[in-house]
Amino acid sequence: MYISKIIIEGFRNFPKNVIQFNDGVNVIIGHNNAGKTSLIKAIGLIIDQNITKRLEIDDFSKSISLHNLQALPPDKYNSGN
Repeated sequence: MYISKIIIEGFRNFPKNVIQFNDGVNVIIGHNNAGKTSLIKAIGLIIDQNITKRLEIDDFSKSISLHNLQALPPDKYNSGN
């Protein structure tokens, strides 16, 4: 399987990001709290069939206010793309 890019919106510390991958091996580096683990978890939610798909409150982006989240909750059928 080859992943060319991943679009993450409203997940952990990703308000809305597009991450492009290169052919071959990709290395994920960054300072503490940059989102390395969040990126791996986001990919795991899609790929790993044994991982729980239940999201916790900490899995939602902190940049989205509670009011906005209640007014427009995440919708897997309306990702905006």
